[in-house]
Amino acid sequence: MSPTIKTIKKMSVPILRKAGVRTAAVFGSAARGESDKKSDIDMLVEVPLGTSLLDLVSLEIKLGEKLGKKVDIGTYKSVHPYLKDRIFSEAITIYERRKRN
Repeated sequence: MSPTIKTIKKMSVPILRKAGVRTAAVFGSAARGESDKKSDIDMLVEVPLGTSLLDLVSLEIKLGEKLGKKVDIGTYKSVHPYLKDRIFSEAITIYERRKRN
């Protein structure tokens, strides 16, 4: 059985917070409620300036281990213009870091 958005959020937030992620959203089959046991989890993240590709790969691995499924991470800025409208329209935000005053 594939994890629900609620489960993805609950299990992912501590990892996202620790990694310094500013915003995270799930899109694709998981967001549409169409995932099956073969589906991966597609996630968009907004990360601080200076976050490396190695940091993103490490985040994918940690999330995948916790969720028991392959996780594909992309940044909001890296979304291809032709796919942007579709991806952003189905994306479900699962984490937003609160700004401190």
